[in-house]
Amino acid sequence: MTNTIIETNIPTFEEFQKRWLKEMESLSMKLARNSEAFSIEMEHYPQTFLKTYNIRGKDRQNFLKAALDFVIEMKQLSEANVLQRNKKLWDKIGIAHETINRVAEHHNIPMNKNGMAGFVGYLFLMLNRFPDTFAKFYHIK
Repeated sequence: MTNTIIETNIPTFEEFQKRWLKEMESLSMKLARNSEAFSIEMEHYPQTFLKTYNIRGKDRQNFLKAALDFVIEMKQLSEANVLQRNKKLWDKIGIAHETINRVAEHHNIPMNKNGMAGFVGYLFLMLNRFPDTFAKFYHIK
């Protein structure tokens, strides 16, 4: 029995992350000064991610919604009083996390050591770096 090597142009998760980090470094200064550039990047990156890993239809919708939910709920949790456990928030985070994992597994998207796809990390970074623009862009109150 011989091993067949199939070459694909789909990058590994690590390659995708490295490429994204390089892009983010070059864009961060521009984004800080230019909200139009921010809008373009916010629209462009999710589309690239979904296209790269061929996430379509219901999975695409579920993944995007879960990623946004996860990021927003984590942000709220980090701002909440640490002494006060917020079960409802934790439940929402858990559901979003499960959805992300399920879609990623279904599409063979490698996960990082924290168990989250790079896309979620991207949204989290953008939310922290540009909270007002992020909220406005994604219609978050």
